[in-house]
Amino acid sequence: MSSSVLETCQEIIDGQIPNLFRVYINPHVAQCCFCLSRYVSTTWPEDAPGEPAVDRQIFLANGLEEAFSGATKLARYVRNLESAATRGLLIDPDGLLPHFAKLELPDGQIEFIPELTVARHAGEVAAAAHDEQPLGFVAVVPAALAAVAEPLGELLSRHRPVTILGVSRACLGDLRSGRLQWPAPSSPDVVVFDESFVDREVPFAAFAARREHYDHWQRAGMTTFHSTTFQPNTISSRHLVRCLEAADPEFRAEHAAPLRAIAEDRGQAAEQFARYYSPSLRKVTAALGFDREEIQARGHHVQIGERRIFDGVAGVACSVRGHNPESYVEEIEQLADEPDIRGRLGRHLHELTGIEHFAPAVSGASAVESALKLALAAAWPKQTVLALGGGFGGKTLFALTGTARPYYKSGLAPLYPHVVYVDPFAADAVEQLTAALKQHPVAVVQAELVQGVGGVREIPRAVLEFLDAARQEYGYYLFWDEVQTGMFRTGPFVRARHLDITPDLMTIGKGTSDMMFPFAVTLYNEAIRTRMAELDCPLLEAWEAAHGYRMGYLTATNVIERAQDLQLSQRVAHAGRLLAEQLAAKLRGCRSVRDVRVFGMLIGIELEYDSWRSARLRKLAHRLYLLAMTRHRTDPLLMGFCQYEPHIFKLTPPLTITDHEIDAITSTIAEVLRIPLSRLLAMGARALAMGVGAALQSRLPYGRQRMNRAVAPRRPRLQSETTP
Repeated sequence: MSSSVLETCQEIIDGQIPNLFRVYINPHVAQCCFCLSRYVSTTWPEDAPGEPAVDRQIFLANGLEEAFSGATKLARYVRNLESAATRGLLIDPDGLLPHFAKLELPDGQIEFIPELTVARHAGEVAAAAHDEQPLGFVAVVPAALAAVAEPLGELLSRHRPVTILGVSRACLGDLRSGRLQWPAPSSPDVVVFDESFVDREVPFAAFAARREHYDHWQRAGMTTFHSTTFQPNTISSRHLVRCLEAADPEFRAEHAAPLRAIAEDRGQAAEQFARYYSPSLRKVTAALGFDREEIQARGHHVQIGERRIFDGVAGVACSVRGHNPESYVEEIEQLADEPDIRGRLGRHLHELTGIEHFAPAVSGASAVESALKLALAAAWPKQTVLALGGGFGGKTLFALTGTARPYYKSGLAPLYPHVVYVDPFAADAVEQLTAALKQHPVAVVQAELVQGVGGVREIPRAVLEFLDAARQEYGYYLFWDEVQTGMFRTGPFVRARHLDITPDLMTIGKGTSDMMFPFAVTLYNEAIRTRMAELDCPLLEAWEAAHGYRMGYLTATNVIERAQDLQLSQRVAHAGRLLAEQLAAKLRGCRSVRDVRVFGMLIGIELEYDSWRSARLRKLAHRLYLLAMTRHRTDPLLMGFCQYEPHIFKLTPPLTITDHEIDAITSTIAEVLRIPLSRLLAMGARALAMGVGAALQSRLPYGRQRMNRAVAPRRPRLQSETTP
């Protein structure tokens, strides 16, 4: 573990800099994206002969495979829009992405990404160049270019595909000095930066795409089409700039002025953040009024100027004990002498889950992909994934297998084809599952115990018990995705313990980061480990090499041990009961609320919107309610919503929330949700006319006395751990 990573962490904590916080014009993210874009434009001063280079749009990822997944996804999307070929070629002589596209087994292979051929040497690239079947895109991993430059040049000339070039710091240096040449007159369409740009000390990678390609994902309605857990964050972006100072002082000095302007001028930071990273996120931040003053994050709150706002999003269920734990670095240093920190973490996980083994991951999506790949390898030749309707597995190409919503897969064909979805909430769900198991060779059943993105809905116990009991008869592996429900989020360490069902595989993430260091895990049982050994399957070794960050092991171990010291399971159970009771009392008779679902510190509040006459009105209303909560005079609250169903608000506060904070935020929620829709719309119109912050500040005369006003006697249905 490098001391420079701890120094980066200490700087973040001392400065109370938001880390895993999205609605923030993050100057470190802006600096990072500015540098990556400038690296491309100064390496290739012309995008094409006679066409000066323009700035690139940057996507931040948590590792090389995740970045290549996003770049491949973009290339496929562009080619599908053009009704052109979508077949791809991945050039990877050294096996840098060994199991990204497919897995070779003794008696066959599993294609995780269909129609993506892997070329291992120059001869295979030359053969692809002369193939009459057109290529839609070509991806070259870092360090491969020198070995395949000549046949690659011919391939690019003949097929004119979308081009993706991966670069390490050494490879980029060779390109900039002229020692290595890109074998095409036009610059690569997408440039992928690997972990060497952060000295492989934090989970990080990125891609820089042509704007004409990435702009498809910047359109209205598309801004959440592709994203990843943990990004954007401060730790990797700040660490990249720190590493840049040592590794490329000439580049750093050349761009010192704009980097200083981003750091010192909020206006410049906002402009560059939108220009290089996300214009839509800048708009959201401005609408909330979070772009006007300095933001600090500490504990359960973010401080924006004089406003102290309770963070009920908390990195979307990442927060165990709040932002920037003051003693984090000291705690990590105390653990640093542990010679087998991985083993210590493994023992904790085994004791808390009943599952013997784990593999490291760098995000929820990467953990989900690992679980599915392990299950498919172990169950070979079975290839079918049975997933539940309403489920969400992630947005990377293979994680999309478990993502039920078709919107997130539009324009990306072909994807992994062997997947069947069953609605777990149907009256005949067990019968449908039985039919699917009889009809398909199911290798693995994937389920979230409470669907977070899908509306904070608990899978019926009868369905889960059936899936547990049917394992023996049908011979599949059971995979519980606990990325949102794990790490004490619903009370027990994992929700599977609440159900007394131990699956074969499990994913845990978000809270494993302690809001500081991105990390996740995929757990698997002894039967799968034995099967991997029998197959001589290299998946586990590859993930250990790519994702086995010692800092990740230290962080996850530390947060588990701190949580046990805090008796967090009991505290979350108490807080969940109190929150359910207070929401039930304060929302009694509230006409705008249809349902409240409370599972520890994972809470969904579903709005009653059947009377709202148009989809546009529904979309606007939920945003105005959330905006009004952030502008509450005495107890402002930041709360999120479910991506599948935005009219369902999602509250995922820090697990160390206090009774006083529960009283305050439930009062804020109730007061805001009692505002009549007509008045809310009028406030929205006024906000447009005079500026969001000032309008809402002037039109929300909140006080606790408003809780007692006369309301209709209707009461929303409440579902919690203590009510059926």
